[in-house]
Amino acid sequence: AVKRLGPRPGARPDWPPEDERQRWQDRTGLLRHVRSDPVVALYEVLAGPSPHPAGKGAGEEARAAYLVMEWVEGDTVSRLCRDRPATRDTIGARLGYVAQAAAALSDLASATRSAGNPSLHRDIQPSNCIVNHERGVVLIDISTLRLVDDGFDPAGFHTPQYTAPEALAAPQHPRTTATEVYALGALAAF
Repeated sequence: AVKRLGPRPGARPDWPPEDERQRWQDRTGLLRHVRSDPVVALYEVLAGPSPHPAGKGAGEEARAAYLVMEWVEGDTVSRLCRDRPATRDTIGARLGYVAQAAAALSDLASATRSAGNPSLHRDIQPSNCIVNHERGVVLIDISTLRLVDDGFDPAGFHTPQYTAPEALAAPQHPRTTATEVYALGALAAF
C-alpha cells in the first residue's frame, strides 16, 4: 500500500524539508525493529512529484512524500461497525477489536517490543484499524507515528473525535501514552 503525503497549508517551498525526510527514514528504521504483528510494516519512504493528470507534467510546486507499507487484507473496524448497533451477538467481537488495538498500542509503547524506541501511533480511530482474518486488528496509517520523547509536534495532526482534550487544546505539544488510552476509549465507544 502506498500513502501519499502532500505539503500542509503554509508549508515551506522546499517541503518536505530535510528534517522531515530524516524523521520518516528514522520511522522506517524504527518500524523494522518493532516486534508487533498488529502494526503495519513500513518498507520505505520516498519524496517526489505529486501525481498529475495524464499528459501533463508535474509543476514545480508539485511535491509529495510516499509511505510504502505492506498491504493488509481486511475491512476496517469503521466499515464493520458503522451504522450497526452492538448486540449481544456482536459485542464479544467488538470488544476483541478494542483489546487487540490495546495490545498493538502496548507493543508500540514498550521499550522491549520497540527495540528501545517507545512510540505513539497518535491517530487511533476505526478507519485506521483493519481486521485481518489471521492477525486480528492491525494498526495502519502510521504517518502520525512518533517516538514518545519526540517532543514538540509542528504539524499537530489529530482526528478530533478520537483525540484527548489536552491534545485538542494544544495539538503541537508532546503527547503521552495517556492520549493513546483516551483514543482507545473513543474507539471502544464507537
